[in-house]
Amino acid sequence: MLIREAIETDLPSVIELLKAMDGEDGIDSDEAGAVWCNMMEYPYYKVFVVEDDKRIVGTCSLIIIDNLGHQGAKLAVAESMIVSQDYRGRGMGSKLMQFVMGKAQEENCYKLDAFQ
Repeated sequence: MLIREAIETDLPSVIELLKAMDGEDGIDSDEAGAVWCNMMEYPYYKVFVVEDDKRIVGTCSLIIIDNLGHQGAKLAVAESMIVSQDYRGRGMGSKLMQFVMGKAQEENCYKLDAFQ
């Protein structure tokens, strides 16, 4: 198992995972590419993936934003976290969340909010 930052060529796999979470058709590849480009404009908007045997089986986005409260400490938001149905119960989601929490700590965030 490997957890790493996603690259644009991972988008088809990430979109497939997110379809299962949302129960929707998802966005098409052109729209996904445009959204990806917009996300990369943010100061800190990262998509992480869990890879098992070169197959992407989990994903989570981490957004870190500036904040006027808490003496200007940043805050982090974990969003769109999912592990493939076939890989659940193996601790991959927990490891992904620990990884994301570590990234938030590295950025000196005072808190991490998590959403599905």
